[in-house]
Amino acid sequence: MKTETFFEILPHLSESPNGVQKLREMILQMAIQGKIVPQNPDEEPAEILLTKIEVEKEKRSKKPLEIIAEEEIPFKIPKSWKFLKLKDVCEIIRGITYKKSESSEQTLPGYLPLLRANNINGTINFDKLVYIPKEKIKPPQFVKAWDIVIAMSSGSINLVGKAAQAKKDLDCTFGAFCGVVRPSPIIYRKYINYYFHSPNYRNTVQNFGKGIGINNLSKKKLESLIIPIPPLAEQHRIVAKVDQLMNLCDELERKQQKRSEVHIRMNNGSLSKLQQPDNEADFNRIWAHIRDNFDLLYTKQETVKKLREAVLQLAVQGRLVEQDPNDEPAAVLLDRIAEEKKRLQKEGKLKRQKELPPIEEDEVPYEMPSGWEWVRLGTLVSLLGDGLHGTPEYTDDGNYYFINGNNLYDGEIIIKNNNKKVSYDEYIKYKKPLNDRTVFVSINGTLGNVAFYNGERVILGKSACYFNLLKDINKEYIKKVINTRYFLDYCYEKATGSTIKNVSLKNMRLFLVPLPPLNEQQRIVEKVDILMELCDRLEANIKHSEEVAWSFAEVVGKAGE
Repeated sequence: MKTETFFEILPHLSESPNGVQKLREMILQMAIQGKIVPQNPDEEPAEILLTKIEVEKEKRSKKPLEIIAEEEIPFKIPKSWKFLKLKDVCEIIRGITYKKSESSEQTLPGYLPLLRANNINGTINFDKLVYIPKEKIKPPQFVKAWDIVIAMSSGSINLVGKAAQAKKDLDCTFGAFCGVVRPSPIIYRKYINYYFHSPNYRNTVQNFGKGIGINNLSKKKLESLIIPIPPLAEQHRIVAKVDQLMNLCDELERKQQKRSEVHIRMNNGSLSKLQQPDNEADFNRIWAHIRDNFDLLYTKQETVKKLREAVLQLAVQGRLVEQDPNDEPAAVLLDRIAEEKKRLQKEGKLKRQKELPPIEEDEVPYEMPSGWEWVRLGTLVSLLGDGLHGTPEYTDDGNYYFINGNNLYDGEIIIKNNNKKVSYDEYIKYKKPLNDRTVFVSINGTLGNVAFYNGERVILGKSACYFNLLKDINKEYIKKVINTRYFLDYCYEKATGSTIKNVSLKNMRLFLVPLPPLNEQQRIVEKVDILMELCDRLEANIKHSEEVAWSFAEVVGKAGE
């Protein structure tokens, strides 16, 4: 790719998702292929530089520079450049092996910091250091200016090969899972550092690790890396140009981040005002603004997430569907529920429940339409309880599962591979009186996951509660209420525990449900489902746009190879 072409497409790439990161990769790839600055025929070619490198190498090793076979060459380079094996232009030093008993997580007299893979990520950081006795460190194992520290072993193939260059001598060393590449002083060592951040290097390292159980970049593999070497003067010009372009990328990233923050803030502000308008005219004005700018407001995954929250909140505020004056009011529905409870108690099917406290005016969070009622959740259920406070006896061949709150997802019970099985006898011992009106909600740890019971063979753990709704309450509507930010805010307000949050059964019973007429409950459910499908499509379109932009950047990047 011509440099001019690159600068023409730069603004377009920078606006795509992850575009600036892709720009950085393209810059580095173009740099090591001789495409970032023009060649100068008057400069001393790399051939002469290789002679100097060979003389310098003889001080370390008597072996000559290794000849590179034609099939090993990874890409074309300018005629004035040469390829070299890494071992011919750099010294490679493995890190220190030590016993855990010899190390300390605190600095001690006579101890020095030891860098590990977590301290390497483009730059060297000094977080979560380990310290070892200074006498264990051999002179070559101190980190020196221009050393490139590399993660050579990791549990993830994506982390193997992470590199960072020291800008000065550091009074520290590096562990056995790391190594140091010490470039020859004959070449410009900042240029070598840029090679270790190029896509060519990352791809080569990942290919080294394919098919290996433990992700490991051996010293032998590292030595075999093929490095493109420009003339020395061009190395300096390349580094200067890359530095300039990386500064430009930093600026693009800052502007992109600022625009994104403004975009999200504007969207969140509109949705917040929509949920708390000063009056009906204010609501209509804000909604018209959102409707007329829908394509501009919802172009990011974060904004669609907020849209979902707003849809649910508007639904339980009575603002999502029109009220029908012919609908039976919720007050009549509550009278019918009270009569149903009396009947069940008389028949011995329902224990007499403790009377719930009346709803105080200062408890009501917002005004509702005429025909709606505030009601405590405990009023709408025949039974509310939690799961087993203990551990059942597990078995490998049972047909019943022990579940918790993390098995509840969007109305369904999801059995995972790590769910424990129990026998029929254990199931009978601990089963709860569940039916087709049962709703599960997670109330410990993760709050607000919800699922319906559909005859699954399960024992419920204590991190979830269950309640059996009385008839004439739309359980899908109750699920929508539990999915709202209003319910989650209530849970976090009432929850105990600093690390693991827990909502008591008492507070679940006391939760205020905004109850519409029964017919309106169904209309709300249908409207929410339609709008959630729209959100699904929006997210899919955003993802598709991101993938297209990323693919475009990939194609453009490969055009430079």
